[in-house]
Amino acid sequence: GYAALKKRLNGVRVDLHQVAQANENLTGNGSYRNMSVAELEVLETTLEGGLAKIREAMRQQYRDVVEGERDTCVVCLHEKVSIVLLPCRHRVLCATCAVRVHQCPVDRMDITDRFSTFGM
Repeated sequence: GYAALKKRLNGVRVDLHQVAQANENLTGNGSYRNMSVAELEVLETTLEGGLAKIREAMRQQYRDVVEGERDTCVVCLHEKVSIVLLPCRHRVLCATCAVRVHQCPVDRMDITDRFSTFGM
């Protein structure tokens, strides 16, 4: 009846408060001074795990482009690769980014010339 629903509602409110607190902690908006050492250690582990996943995803995207598994610009990660850089001959930039970049993003060699490529 009514008492059971009220009890359930209070439980949901407690759960919501805990989720909101955890979200504040994860986004950096929480008050760390009021947390216990154990809570801070759990938060640190969670954040380090998330950061490791982000770093690995970034490394994998870069590897995919460099290894030719994808045909996406390594600078903007949006446009298709269409420029060969000289003298190194790396093909990792779109036309828009190639104009703005003065060193090859792969080997950091100074770019002396660029030419467009056309693919399927």
